[in-house]
Amino acid sequence: MKMAVIFGVLHMSFGIFCKGTNTIYFRKIGEFFTEVVGALIILWGLFGWMDALILTKFFRTYDIDNCGPKTYNAEQIKMLENEQNLEDASTCQGDIDNRKTPQIINIMITTIFGFGQYDKDTPMDPIIGDSEEQMYQIALTLLVLVIIFVPIMLFTKPCAVLLRDKDADEEDDMIEFTDMRNSVNDQDDEDQLELEGGAMEGQSSQELLAKRKSELRDLEKQLKEMNQDDHGSTFGDVFVH
Repeated sequence: MKMAVIFGVLHMSFGIFCKGTNTIYFRKIGEFFTEVVGALIILWGLFGWMDALILTKFFRTYDIDNCGPKTYNAEQIKMLENEQNLEDASTCQGDIDNRKTPQIINIMITTIFGFGQYDKDTPMDPIIGDSEEQMYQIALTLLVLVIIFVPIMLFTKPCAVLLRDKDADEEDDMIEFTDMRNSVNDQDDEDQLELEGGAMEGQSSQELLAKRKSELRDLEKQLKEMNQDDHGSTFGDVFVH
């Protein structure tokens, strides 16, 4: 289980580094700081911290067979199982030291769900740091950084893409509207010529006016469609994709 966490963090870190090289190559500086740096802080702030606890605890040795002179105190007595007799040979000092080392899963749960409010009535030996309080201060600092960078990583790029697409849509609408105005002016000239030709051929002007009104209605319909929001550029779509 512990090896799976270690290799998982290494694997995900390698993928983020690969993305970082791509963002640098394509000169996407904003994406580098918001996604690559943010993803590393989130990954290492939670699971990298867990890996540090695992490795530190792994290389810490405890001599559970150390049954020399016992140096029990009130805190250590609370750690004894079933309130064993202090004179019992099975309650060695090394065994007590081993029991006073906190479990890593408990440290993570206390940090995230308890926000570092550990049980001070049963003090434990810190895995990292000089004291249990210092260990949880480090964990809380990393947790605060993770909380800050989660919305930065999730919302910065979608908002930027959404604003960019909105400006592009307004520019396209302006170009299309200008083309329509030019086409309308050209159509007016054609209608004038058609009206003169129609009069010469006996065509009534009422038919030309009806045709002109129909074209205007089509133009108004197109303008209304231009003003409608494109569902493909909504914040939800940009956020998901």
